[in-house]
Amino acid sequence: MKTNQTWSSIDKYLNKAHFNVKWLSEAVRTKYFNVDSLSKCQLMSKYRLIELVYDKCDNLENVLICGAWYGQLATMLDESNLGEQYTGLDIDPSIATIAEHLNRSIPYAHIVEDMYAYNYDHYDTVINTSCEHIHDLRDWLDLIPKGTIVILQSNNYTEIEDHINCSDSVDEFADKAGLSEIIVADTLTMPIYERYTIIGEV
Repeated sequence: MKTNQTWSSIDKYLNKAHFNVKWLSEAVRTKYFNVDSLSKCQLMSKYRLIELVYDKCDNLENVLICGAWYGQLATMLDESNLGEQYTGLDIDPSIATIAEHLNRSIPYAHIVEDMYAYNYDHYDTVINTSCEHIHDLRDWLDLIPKGTIVILQSNNYTEIEDHINCSDSVDEFADKAGLSEIIVADTLTMPIYERYTIIGEV
């Protein structure tokens, strides 16, 4: 699937989309909160993920979000009734307290840990929306038990130094992931970059 978005169409979509107003208002007033996490492209990418999950997956249960940042995706999934329990995993200790506070109204836990040293045995679904930051995607996926549902996003935005493993297409991204089964392979084209989403099983 491929969807093209202009700034105008993104604005119209986000104006109609429902996001927890309390979460947003608290976030932007929180000291050290990085508002880049709420950029139009960030939000549009996450809404696209939710649409794909809603269309193609049964209800998620125990969800782990790697590179969770402030956990905004957990709140978005919960508002869409697409999960029961959420864990945010992020190596940055400076955001843990903020994430726990902002997501205190949902079943959310935040863990500070290196994703290469983490045990993935207790989750039916693992999400990573920043695979462009992973040097070897397959090495990381090999840590996840076979049969686990994974929801992965990457992009072709090479202008950022930390984007060390971008892909030029969703097919290239899928090749890097090497999943045993792919349920969805989607391209969202935005004015700055393309966002690729893959849903499948390890």
